[in-house]
Amino acid sequence: MLVVTNHDMAVVYIRAGLMTLVTPGGDTLGLAYKLPGVFTGDLTLTIVGPSEHSANGPFTITSGTGIFAGASGHGHVGGLADSTSAGIDLNGSLQLPG
Repeated sequence: MLVVTNHDMAVVYIRAGLMTLVTPGGDTLGLAYKLPGVFTGDLTLTIVGPSEHSANGPFTITSGTGIFAGASGHGHVGGLADSTSAGIDLNGSLQLPG
């Protein structure tokens, strides 16, 4: 089991169904996600309440470099954002060769 916390990731890039997680050392993990009707284009969200946005859907690991080279897996991504902050939850499996 791999547990990744916000301290393990330096950068998260999200764009049009693709997400890249980058460790402080520069290793990357690429994900493709599907959040129909929620995230579109460059992260447009469905409004849940007066100032909250949320999304939930499946993801698949598509690439990896460094410690994530050859990674595969899938799971569920969820997100919640408001005007001042955003959070992303990833739950699923990660397989590494070897």
